[in-house]
Amino acid sequence: MTALRIAITGSPGVGKSTICAAAEAAGWSVQTVSALADEHDCAEPFDTDDDARPIDVARLASALGDIWAAPLLDEAAVTIDGRSPILIDGHMSHLLPTYAVCVIRCRPDVLEARLRVRDYPEWKVEANVDWEWIGSAWSDEVGGESDERPAIDIDATSADAAVGFATLVAWLTAGMPTTAPSDAIDWISRAED
Repeated sequence: MTALRIAITGSPGVGKSTICAAAEAAGWSVQTVSALADEHDCAEPFDTDDDARPIDVARLASALGDIWAAPLLDEAAVTIDGRSPILIDGHMSHLLPTYAVCVIRCRPDVLEARLRVRDYPEWKVEANVDWEWIGSAWSDEVGGESDERPAIDIDATSADAAVGFATLVAWLTAGMPTTAPSDAIDWISRAED
């Protein structure tokens, strides 16, 4: 059986890991982009100027391509249509060869508050809030003409992991209907209302 690997992506602080923790509590497997990068020697040392650990995502995607195409050796307890869901947690997970993409979103003012609580530098708060305003991973061509993977937008502003996880499960069991980029959450239009 091959795995149903789903990228759980979005700006830092939107609730990706919170939803993934709810999935793990339900018996699902979760892997992080950071751990995968470490495992495949695709991560650099922490960069204090960028306040992050650079990951060679192209090299990581290449390394995972053949591995992820192979059947799983052991079956997970939870399946969707006979396939074991494995969530790939990380804001660059949509750049990996996953089967589907789940973009976690958060209203920009709430996201800003969450990032400030994390003591992010001002430039990093502004950059991530701006990325959320413009559509986060959707701006990276998720769900576009060149990306044929099923994709969905989930609003995690409420920070209720159970609701976010339930939305993900409902989407998977409904056959993963794709949210077109034009139908993705548009914070700018909502702010104008």
